[in-house]
Amino acid sequence: AACDQKRYIAPPIVTIDDEACEDVVVFSPNFLMCKVPESKTGTGDRNILIKSSDGLTTYASIQNGYTYVDNSSFYISSISSIIGGAGKVITFTGNKLSEITEVKAGNKVWTIQSKTSTTCVCKLPDDLGGLKGEVDITIALSGGDSYRFARMFEYN
Repeated sequence: AACDQKRYIAPPIVTIDDEACEDVVVFSPNFLMCKVPESKTGTGDRNILIKSSDGLTTYASIQNGYTYVDNSSFYISSISSIIGGAGKVITFTGNKLSEITEVKAGNKVWTIQSKTSTTCVCKLPDDLGGLKGEVDITIALSGGDSYRFARMFEYN
């Protein structure tokens, strides 16, 4: 199949302690996801290096930027969309998502439609009041903890 060169951008090279990650997906300039090498699981902080697909340009070098998370911790592993408008349904996958009590993007609280330990389905408000652009997502948990994901969602 032909590749439209104008639309195709090769994913960056992501390494953790000099070992390459697999299946790198870039969601936005501030959010990417990849499969971590199995040898990098376990406790301890790890160093992350993100380079251009040709390896010539370093985008980020983060000391102690990754800590392995086991199955007893809350985490988000994916989001069905990072862009949406009024009434859109968004699904998070991860771990301990049944503990979510509130999801908020910018100043708008999303309606939680359903949740299990591994998924949380939310609906954006029907009226966004003209809100547009990138916003932080804040997720509150039943134990009182909350997590902020900077500029992870864009209202359109």
